[in-house]
Amino acid sequence: MKDITINPTYKKIRRRTLSLRKIDLTQFTNDEIINLLKKSFHFEIESFSQKPTNRPIYRARINEDEAHNYRYTPFDNKNQITYLENPSKYGRCNIIGSPVFYGADGLDVAACESCNGILSQEQPIMYLTIGEWILKNEIEVSIICHSKRAHKKSGDLIVAYRSLLSLKKKKATNKKEIKIWKIINSFLSNEFSKEVQSNEEAKYKISALFTSKLLKSPKVSGVYYPSVSYRFYGHNVALDIDLIDNGTLVLESVNHVKCTFVHKKKPPKIEILNSTQAFLGDSIIWH
Repeated sequence: MKDITINPTYKKIRRRTLSLRKIDLTQFTNDEIINLLKKSFHFEIESFSQKPTNRPIYRARINEDEAHNYRYTPFDNKNQITYLENPSKYGRCNIIGSPVFYGADGLDVAACESCNGILSQEQPIMYLTIGEWILKNEIEVSIICHSKRAHKKSGDLIVAYRSLLSLKKKKATNKKEIKIWKIINSFLSNEFSKEVQSNEEAKYKISALFTSKLLKSPKVSGVYYPSVSYRFYGHNVALDIDLIDNGTLVLESVNHVKCTFVHKKKPPKIEILNSTQAFLGDSIIWH
């Protein structure tokens, strides 16, 4: 593909976004995709300040043993519910071998994300261990907020979008810049809101590579994006794992949760079976 960043126009950018959506990402290496994106767009790093709050970030994991057999009993070690140290697949925000901390803004959202594609097909009842993490220090986060589908479900995303649009209008020298900015970010939002089936994880490559680059920047420590599994009503977040090591993100509470799937197109019924705030080193103490 030709480099269209030298003299970009709305029509060129639109054609490029349509072309990128059609390509088979399994046929391209990470470096090749990065090169394609560099020849297509100038992404602006836009962020919001996220202040310390008592509102938890929820991280869920299905209870299973080392052989990946489902079980009832919850995990009893912090490391088991924090993040995958060496992910073997692409995630929406991680490349292979590069971990991020995935969380959600609600316990129900975290449960749906964890059980996506499993409850309705294999297990009508699942048991999860869900941690509640608290942000202790201020960080900068990027918000993927240009999805029109998500705007219909989330007022928070509309507020973020309007805020960024207002800033863009103040900086832009003409309307063309604003149109190009909108189409680029709409393309990016589409990448973060794809419905991806199991064994199709390569479809995450663009959003994963974008997040990987963003979290390596000195400014941004997290990316918020709509929850596809929760039908865009809730939000997920991918955070730099360094936030855990430096004490910015702290595990405060852990829940043992039962999820009962009653309808294929509706969230599961959630029951908290037990909760604890007791820890001994990395061990979770259940009473």
